[in-house]
Amino acid sequence: MFLFFLILVSIIVTIIDAVTSLLWFITLLGQKSWPKKFWFIALSSLIAVHFLSPLIPEGYYTTVNSSCYFIILFGLACYFMRHLPKRIIALFSLLAHLIVYWPKNLYTTLFPSPSILLTNILALTTLSILSLFLVLAFRKYHLRWYSTDYLSKHQTFTMVLLCTTIGIRVLNDMIGYWFINHVFIGAIWLDIFILMLICSLICVPIICNQFWRLKLDLRNHEVTIKEINNYAQALEQTNITHHYFQHDYKNILASLECAIVARNFDDVENIYYTLIQPTKSLLKRATIQNLHFIDSASLKGLLVLKHHQATQKRINFTIEITEHINFKRFNNILDIYRPLAILMDNAIEAATASKDKTVHVIFIEYEQHIAIQVKNTYLTAPDLMRMHQSGFSTKTDHQGFGLAILQQFIEKYPFMELSSELHATPKTFQQNFTIQKNL
Repeated sequence: MFLFFLILVSIIVTIIDAVTSLLWFITLLGQKSWPKKFWFIALSSLIAVHFLSPLIPEGYYTTVNSSCYFIILFGLACYFMRHLPKRIIALFSLLAHLIVYWPKNLYTTLFPSPSILLTNILALTTLSILSLFLVLAFRKYHLRWYSTDYLSKHQTFTMVLLCTTIGIRVLNDMIGYWFINHVFIGAIWLDIFILMLICSLICVPIICNQFWRLKLDLRNHEVTIKEINNYAQALEQTNITHHYFQHDYKNILASLECAIVARNFDDVENIYYTLIQPTKSLLKRATIQNLHFIDSASLKGLLVLKHHQATQKRINFTIEITEHINFKRFNNILDIYRPLAILMDNAIEAATASKDKTVHVIFIEYEQHIAIQVKNTYLTAPDLMRMHQSGFSTKTDHQGFGLAILQQFIEKYPFMELSSELHATPKTFQQNFTIQKNL
């Protein structure tokens, strides 16, 4: 009966350790979930490695076990996450195994020869359960802090972390070998030192990532201020142009009337081509004539800027605002500015490659929310299931982080919602950006 109990506990602890390792691994990679196929293959492989351990010579168990864990995690991640750099996958494959087995190494150091077998089994089981709860708690908040984007852009820093992790792994294997051969019985200071290194490998990238994102936010604020100033200058120039046009309007009509009365059609033609035809460029501004319905200067500047960028690319960019929309109720208008900018940037990019080259932005205010629809024509239909994943893009020369960043940004604010629609006839892609009023 006692033997059956030992086997059952051993199986349970093995499964818990394997699940904990996988959870640490996918959490460090910043993934919310992985395919069921990955979980099945990974768990089966890790459990098989554990139960095949009696076949491994005792002195080499630690090295072989950790190497098998690394090969399994690294190989599966390279297959299921092909867009991630291999050095990042290798880093977190090693780190996940170190985190899981450090508490057991500490226990072995404190109690190298436990007198009661049952107490030892219960202690190791408790440590496995605590490790599982720790990763679940860390996973709840970690995705808000961490991103592989920073490590992808800083290769040298990633290599330093990887080399440090390999060094800890080698040191841990050497200690395990010495411990089994009674050369070294363990030291609490060494376990604490290894713990400090592991915590540093987790926390340093988080801190660096947050500092990097803060710099990006400050840069975006500077860009926003610059765009607002550009809008003010563009609006001032437009007002001056309209003022001149209004001032000359009566003179143009008077000159045209005199030419018609005199039957001088040469003068009529001259007046048309020199005075009237150039005003067509002013009439084209009807595509944004209702801009005054928006009470936010920064959003006005954004719309004017994107209209100008789209016009330069020969895109038919129209804005439909049927009534006054109050954005002043929002404390920080940049919370709306950034998602809208990403949506319009992606719409312009997609429309550039399409046949009809059309982007249509609609603002609608309802009783409970404000709806912003961004429609664009497209050449290649986007994959609605994958488009919000980091790295996905329909453009071969782009890294494709825009929509993924947008999704993370919207998840941060519960009063925002984003949905997508794909229409085959006509070929248009529509993003519905909803902002709740009752903040």
